[in-house]
Amino acid sequence: MDQDAEAILEHETSLGLRVWQLMFICLGSVLAVVVMLCCCIRFRIPRTKQDIEADYRRKRLTRKFRERLDCMNNTDIDEMDLLKALDRVRQQCLVEAQKSSRNEVVVNFEYHDGDVFKSA
Repeated sequence: MDQDAEAILEHETSLGLRVWQLMFICLGSVLAVVVMLCCCIRFRIPRTKQDIEADYRRKRLTRKFRERLDCMNNTDIDEMDLLKALDRVRQQCLVEAQKSSRNEVVVNFEYHDGDVFKSA
């Protein structure tokens, strides 16, 4: 049986190569393509639940940051670097937080005959 396998592997193909040489070239090519794809495309499987959650939070934050940048004028963005953009977005968020906290105070309290009652 070993002699039959050796005979098949030593058989010469139409390209002038032996079968084992052709198999080695094909497997080497497939391996090279897989290595190139893995180097060019970032394949990463998060290992823990914390990694998955952190990736989700990062994507959500960058999406919100991108939405804030889209609201700014193009002329303003041309003059900004990342730190200036972060400061500007932070200022906008603080202003919105202050406005929403003022609105919550007004919504949370009712005025009835001069007395202040907390609404349900």
